[in-house]
Amino acid sequence: MDPLGAAYSGVLSIEPDAAPDRYRLRWTITGSLQEGEGALTGNTLQVEWRTVAGQLVQAQGLVTYTVTTAGELYGPRSVAGYPGEGREAAFPK
Repeated sequence: MDPLGAAYSGVLSIEPDAAPDRYRLRWTITGSLQEGEGALTGNTLQVEWRTVAGQLVQAQGLVTYTVTTAGELYGPRSVAGYPGEGREAAFPK
């Protein structure tokens, strides 16, 4: 759900970065592409993201995932300039 309450879906890919416990993320959501970089501390992955293609308005924000032992990700996602938070859930294939 985005901060306005609209549901969305897509594909999230995660790759390790060169630095320990750092990751690069890429979301393909309804024709747009978003990228982010984040750090894993314990079971919390905090990522700053931004829209890089497919949207007329460029967006950015923060998502803070809790990583489960099954590799699932759950957490709040903010969009700069919008009140409130959305919620994301991601599941491994």
